[in-house]
Amino acid sequence: MKIASITTIVLLVLYSASQDSWSTDVPSMLDTGSTKTSQQWHAIPVFTVGDQISGYTAPGRLDGIGAFAYQNDEVRILVNHELKANKAYSYKLANGTELTGARISFFDIRKETNKDNFIITNAGLAYDTIYDREAKLVSNAAQINEEENQKFNRLKGLSRFCSGRSIQAGTLGFSDDVYFAGEETSIKRHPHGGTIWVLDVKNRILHAAPDLGRGAWENVTPIETGNKNTIALLMGNDTAPAPLYLYIGRKSSESEKNRNFLSNNGLSGGQLYCWKSDAGYISPETFNKTGNTSTGHFIPLNNRIPQQAGKEGYDRQGYLDSNTLRQSAFSKDCFQFSRLEDLHNDPARPGRAVFADTGQGLIHPANDWGSIHIININFDEQADTEPGRLKAVIRIVYDSDDINNRDEGIRSPDNLIWADNGMIYVQEDRATRLNDFGANGIESSIWQLDPKSSIATRIAEINRKIVLPEGVTDKNSGTIGTWETSGILDVTRYFDTIPGETLLIGVVQAHKVNGGAIIGGKKLLVESGQLILLTNRTDQ
Repeated sequence: MKIASITTIVLLVLYSASQDSWSTDVPSMLDTGSTKTSQQWHAIPVFTVGDQISGYTAPGRLDGIGAFAYQNDEVRILVNHELKANKAYSYKLANGTELTGARISFFDIRKETNKDNFIITNAGLAYDTIYDREAKLVSNAAQINEEENQKFNRLKGLSRFCSGRSIQAGTLGFSDDVYFAGEETSIKRHPHGGTIWVLDVKNRILHAAPDLGRGAWENVTPIETGNKNTIALLMGNDTAPAPLYLYIGRKSSESEKNRNFLSNNGLSGGQLYCWKSDAGYISPETFNKTGNTSTGHFIPLNNRIPQQAGKEGYDRQGYLDSNTLRQSAFSKDCFQFSRLEDLHNDPARPGRAVFADTGQGLIHPANDWGSIHIININFDEQADTEPGRLKAVIRIVYDSDDINNRDEGIRSPDNLIWADNGMIYVQEDRATRLNDFGANGIESSIWQLDPKSSIATRIAEINRKIVLPEGVTDKNSGTIGTWETSGILDVTRYFDTIPGETLLIGVVQAHKVNGGAIIGGKKLLVESGQLILLTNRTDQ
């Protein structure tokens, strides 16, 4: 039975026992039927922050998403929480270590016989064990936050997991089911900058991957190298400005008993690179406009200097801090993107990928609205950690600063996915500094982008008209772009879909919506949000 009032729903969740299965009754925070959208998509909300499933209440700040086929026709959805290290209620690891901050939740989803009925059968924390940057079992929050003064930080854990990436064992060079979650944190919030963490999905163990470098990590995407023993990751550092990083690693050739999870998947001992334009372009001030291309190549970087361990600009193992690493890339004239965001490989041609530069007009006025790029990397069949000159061509598939785009087109592109149907789906997150985002009255949106024609079609926009529960406030109710969508993923292959159907999953981050008995504040669930499926099935 559908319940008309969100207030009633939230109170019902508060005073009832946890559910063995769940399908949220809260109306969708996405609008697919407005006159500004194509009106060809349908939104199906499956979880709202405050819902309790199998005794688990996931906090807010939902973000990056991964998916794996699970048991009994279920799909395990992994969801990042973009929480600061000292926010939200604390949780415990298997050894009793207590932490606040970012985390990864799982939601097991099954599609019922009805065409649009999806239910969550189970939910919880996706890991119970963590290994730090020195491969030591985490038994104290200081191993993660790395702060000397623990007086006020004894529970301060992981920080700001943003977009995520799931990779199935046996694909793109990986030996295990892995899920990447990067800390989008700078040295303003962490002594050395963020770490990329890798989840061993099967064994529920979260590993730090120090050889991938420090940064304010948005996401990574695997790139096909043509060599089954070599993996490559293109990496987005959400800093202004930032280089485009590439990591290449070779899987361990040792006997299975001597391999660990990281070495088994090429995630240790590899080489880090940054992209440099052959034409001498340094920033979007000179390389811009839809359709323009630049040849280039990747320059090797030194990610660790043991002799510098503990010195300013380095951590105690000698790894370069995020700023030190970034400046090292710029000293080699690597391209300075405005603010790199999400990345995703082309499923049909996994040697290329799309990535978003959300823009930063105060640094690069020519890139205030952002831009979307496609990169083709030329790996040879002998790709290894020292492959020689790695050539790569970047094409601007969509420049939001083009005169006909701006506020009428894709604005501040953030999260994205290259779907199996050949289209790219892009989510907006207001980031303009020189222009007024949403002056046309249109809320943050999701777009379909044709990579061949560069034609963009809006398929959904944020719905701010839903009724908030008692005690919950939207502190920025009159500001367009405060809420955002994030974490988009193509899950068509995982569910029973009809020919021609595309099924996406994503989240809404209802920023500045908090308070009340359920959401609470910084120490509880932090803010509201929703996990939502989107389908273009025509008979909805």
